[in-house]
Amino acid sequence: MPSSYVNNLRLEEMATGENYGTWGDTTNVNLELIGEALGYGNEDLSSDANATLTMQDATADAVRALYLKITSSVSLTATRTITLAPNTVSKVWVIENATTGSQSITIAQGSGGTVTIANGATKIISTDGAGSGAAVSDVSANLEMSNVTITGGSISGVSGILLASNNLSDVSSASTSRTNLGLGTAATADSTDFDAAGTGVAMAIALG
Repeated sequence: MPSSYVNNLRLEEMATGENYGTWGDTTNVNLELIGEALGYGNEDLSSDANATLTMQDATADAVRALYLKITSSVSLTATRTITLAPNTVSKVWVIENATTGSQSITIAQGSGGTVTIANGATKIISTDGAGSGAAVSDVSANLEMSNVTITGGSISGVSGILLASNNLSDVSSASTSRTNLGLGTAATADSTDFDAAGTGVAMAIALG
């Protein structure tokens, strides 16, 4: 019985008694490929067209990497579909769309669901390896994190937060905000209604 490669990393699974005297070499290759699957890889699109990235059997391949950066040596003119093959591989990827041309890429595996990644964006995706009907899921769409630190940059696509650049003009109700802050009607008074020098207060005291 010959070796098989039906696992999710396309490693060589040796049959009993196979590779006598060389099984150590095969094992070392498998270990190297496991390390590759935990690392970084770069796949470049050489044409302005849809492409299939195939994880090769027992062979070093960038598409096996956990973090996969997709670039293009040509400028894309439309959203291109990138199919991850074989369609029996169930795996998690972190995929970065670093293609040129400012176009999105759509990640597919079979006829099931797909995930679109905007140009310059990175998403965590998973494939279910279900064969011809295989689907891709956006793992990062519903990530729950208790603490997030953002240094620099900006936040987009998020509702219910106030942006510093809007200078509080994006509160849903200014009057409710004033009440909650305990500002009362003073917050809406004109600046001329106040005596900065305090002479009005002094006069009021003098007049009793």
